[in-house]
Amino acid sequence: MGPDSAQSRRWGAVTVVAVACHAALQAWLVVAALSPGLLASVPQPLAWIARPGSVGAMTVVLGVGAVAFGLVVATRWRAPARVPFLLSAWSAGTAVPLAVAAYLPCTGDGPPLWDALSNAFALFLGSFEQPFGPGQACAYPTPLALQVARLLAILATLSGATSVLFSVSRSQLDRLAALRARRLVAVVGADASSWPLVQHVARSAGRGVRTVLLTGEPEAHARAAPSDGVLVWRTPGDDPLALRDGFPWRRAVRCYLLASDGGANRALARQLREALPPGAPGSPRLPVVARIDDPWHADDFRRGSIGDARVVFDAVGTHESTAGLLVERIRGVPGVTDLLLVGEGALALAVLAELSQAGREARYLDGAAVLPRVRLFGPGAADLLADHRVRQGRFASDPVAVDVASGKASLDDLEPALAGVGTAGGRAVVVVAQEGSRLGTRLSVRHPELSVFELAQGAGELGGEETAAGGLVEFALALAPSTGRGADAWERAARAVHERYRRRFPSAAHASPWEELPEFYRESNRRQLSSILDGMVALGRTWSPASPEDTPFDEARITSGNDEDRIAEGSRLFQLSEQEVAALAAAEHESWRAHHLTEGWRQGPRRDDDARRHPDLCGWEELAEASRRKTMAGVVDTLFRLRALGYRAVPAGPAVGWARYRRVGEVQASRLDRHHSWRSTDGADLAGVPGDWLVTDPSGGTRTVTDASFRATHEHDRGDTWRRTGVVEARPVLPGERVDTQEGPVDARGPGWVLRDGDGHAWVVGEEHFRAAYAPAGGPAAAVSAGPATPPGGTGTRS
Repeated sequence: MGPDSAQSRRWGAVTVVAVACHAALQAWLVVAALSPGLLASVPQPLAWIARPGSVGAMTVVLGVGAVAFGLVVATRWRAPARVPFLLSAWSAGTAVPLAVAAYLPCTGDGPPLWDALSNAFALFLGSFEQPFGPGQACAYPTPLALQVARLLAILATLSGATSVLFSVSRSQLDRLAALRARRLVAVVGADASSWPLVQHVARSAGRGVRTVLLTGEPEAHARAAPSDGVLVWRTPGDDPLALRDGFPWRRAVRCYLLASDGGANRALARQLREALPPGAPGSPRLPVVARIDDPWHADDFRRGSIGDARVVFDAVGTHESTAGLLVERIRGVPGVTDLLLVGEGALALAVLAELSQAGREARYLDGAAVLPRVRLFGPGAADLLADHRVRQGRFASDPVAVDVASGKASLDDLEPALAGVGTAGGRAVVVVAQEGSRLGTRLSVRHPELSVFELAQGAGELGGEETAAGGLVEFALALAPSTGRGADAWERAARAVHERYRRRFPSAAHASPWEELPEFYRESNRRQLSSILDGMVALGRTWSPASPEDTPFDEARITSGNDEDRIAEGSRLFQLSEQEVAALAAAEHESWRAHHLTEGWRQGPRRDDDARRHPDLCGWEELAEASRRKTMAGVVDTLFRLRALGYRAVPAGPAVGWARYRRVGEVQASRLDRHHSWRSTDGADLAGVPGDWLVTDPSGGTRTVTDASFRATHEHDRGDTWRRTGVVEARPVLPGERVDTQEGPVDARGPGWVLRDGDGHAWVVGEEHFRAAYAPAGGPAAAVSAGPATPPGGTGTRS
């Protein structure tokens, strides 16, 4: 046990003693008030403590109560903003029983308990009944219990008013500060489990950026301590985004939706996207990061805004955040060659995905990835691997070598695997990604030198914890950023872009690790990523998931320090002309220039960070040719980084007219508990995963639909019958068109219709099915032609 833990226990014991003394004094005053005659027959010290009118006794009683209250607040709550409220509750809770005990023997004609309670509560309104003394209901003096209760009632009323005033005044001050801020980071729905992430966001927000918590909780200020730098904007219960309450969303640079309900966060994200005005070409888009703990749904959400002119979606979740911390720890174990992963749930899937992404980042930075081999243990290991392959299918590569071990997840299964690793001269790490098995503890007892990480109920989050036994580290799910990942995927991408830059130009100014980089330059890296995203859209491209069919590239050329090679290879891979690369670079340069000018930088003959001078703070046309080529190469680097994240920019295709259609009819649907492969009528092979819905339309055709999409577009009627709801946009299929659906790219061979929902998900259906299942809904979208009359085969994931 460490010294801090021992000191905490000592203070805890002192607190218990103080509270016990306070309770004993209150109990004696109650007894003395109920039976005043006892004071004549008890020892003098006891009689003195309850003697009516004794200032010394009142001082002792109130002093002991104050000490007990102070210790409880200091050791238990530690929330300065809540002290007035807690003091009011403590005082009222002490005053009421004292007053009731004093009034109970001296009631009038009414019910004794009712009269006593009425008189006791009247104290809080400043009213004091005096039924004591000669000629009164009670001929003895006013009991000390009532005198103490009067003071405590006054204190409770004053501290309660102070609590309300504090809350109201700080709310107004915070609101004014938010309205005055140049840039805002909005946080909606945060709770105790997500507060470490909020603190990270607030600390890394940068100069001139204020983090604002939008919440309807009355005591939200208690969590958002001033030391965290978080403002609080109180919202009505029916307007959590404060859209009607005047929140300045036009100045928001990022939004985090952190409620524990992922579905609610998705709904808020859609609501926010619809509320934001369409951005002008090249205007910044708002990054919206939602808490979605399920990795499948998180992945689906991220792809829901590709190409949107208003927002870009990202997701965080406890499983993915914990997986990031785990992989960071595993890769820090010296000489590790093998990872034995036990479990088949969301955390195990997230660990595999994190390893894959870490490998792609390593290739991006170093041209190679050194990762441990992974062996999966458990009855569902084969299904877990299949799920992982499906998730990684949208990337051009998966650098992780994974195989499935035979047998169940038991000591008898793991022991031979550990022996094999030792024989080969490697080192293994074990991750038990399921609760309740105690497998990690049993392994650690038998192999104290082995690094074991085990998910355990009641454990703390991964950090600087002590091992539980041998090499065992127990951990719990947590929503906290790891050192190398940041708060979201876009910050993670910005880190990697900067890391690649500093490795290529180690002598450049501020070529330091991300953690040591001034916030001004961190924000510039984030800005660069957004600038390239928007620049490609301005060139007529749309962002789509990368896929294994993407054009291969020459890693030697893109990892070289030669600007010309990198520009040429990037132009070929991303189907850009050199003029288009130059246009992207010009837009990026103007964004970079505006960022610096806003922060007080000016053009100068040479770079001087102290004086905020830079020679390149001029227009693109005035920029030196070497600086232009360097900026163009940097643009290509960013495009490669986005490709490593799993996104590519492709031509958006010719403009077509979209019209709004209402979904009609009923379908039969059941939830999948295993993978389901199916083939569309035009021969496309598609697949659904566990958790998706298998949908059968009235004509007998079947297809799979993701859970989030299905629930957003169907209402339950009875049994397995669901009514189709909602409005979509539709247009005719273009000749030879390829449509990116949620289950993979689909070649639309023949006449039909392309549909898209509010999240940007697209799918293809045949003419016959379209006419039977959709009816014109009207609206602002342009009218479309009647479309082809020949019924083709439908393709896609929707009904």
